[in-house]
Parts: sequence; structure tokens; C-alpha cells
Amino acid sequence: TFIGSLIALFKKRRDANFYVEIYGVYYATGMPTSMLQQRYDTYWDMKFGSVRTYLLRGQLNFVFILICVLIMPFCLIDRLPMLLLMSILGVSSWMLHGTACMLASMVSTSSISALQTGFRTPEILAIAACYYLDIGSTATPGAIRAFFLIIASLVLAGLIAWTALIF
Repeated sequence: TFIGSLIALFKKRRDANFYVEIYGVYYATGMPTSMLQQRYDTYWDMKFGSVRTYLLRGQLNFVFILICVLIMPFCLIDRLPMLLLMSILGVSSWMLHGTACMLASMVSTSSISALQTGFRTPEILAIAACYYLDIGSTATPGAIRAFFLIIASLVLAGLIAWTALIF
């Protein structure tokens, strides 16, 4: 979601196709990740227990997302590193989303609605960060680093909340 708010920057420094490529890789990882998760989650849950596997799945995926977010400002317009980072983000995001949905479905149907609302909240925060940091086609390197630090802070908060929820 946060990468989408940088489209003007990508168009200025690369081209619109770059944005399409990196988002294509992000979304292309979704179906295989969902299918693998559907096939293997029950096995791992049975083998190690649901609490452990939910905790570990969430923590690992938040950590992968955090690492990607911290690396991105340094290779933001480099094609191959961004394709790799976006594919990792895609797998981690899809896996985290699937795990969170399964967990929410165990509580109540209203939990799923709240979860989906929570998944959309970062969009609002990304727009606010772009506005206050004046991120557009002429964003400064300092503003870009600050933007990614804000995103990293939110991911870290998610990791802490996930751990507290499951633990």
C-alpha cells in the first residue's frame, strides 16, 4: 500500500511501467502463497500447535516486511532489487493476511470486518505521511528515508501487537 503512494516519484525517476512491474510482482505472489498456505497450514498447526505456528508465521512475516521496508529507500528506483523486495513483500503480506483472516474467523464474523478495516488503515497513514513530508515527484532523499522510517515503525508496532495478541 505504501509503495503506491510513491507513483509520482517512480514516474519521474523511472517510468509508469516500473510501477506496474513492481506491483505486478507483488500481486503475482498472492495466489501461489494462498494455495501453499491452504495446503500446508493445517499440517504445521497439527505438528507444532496452532498457537506456536500462528505466532511464528506472524512474527516471521512481519520481520521480512520490516527488513524489506528498511532496505527499500536505498534501492527505490533500481529494477532488480525492487522486484526482489516486492516479491518478498508480496509473499509475506499474503501469508500474514491469510493467517490473520484465519485467526479472526475463529473469533467472530465481526472480527473479520474489523481486520479488513485495519488492513486499509495504512493507506490513510501513507497519504498523511506523503502530505506532511512533501513526497511527490521531487521528494528529497531525506523525506524518502523519513517516509520509510515511519512505515517501518508501523510494521514494528504490528509485530509487537501480533506477538501480544497471540502470546
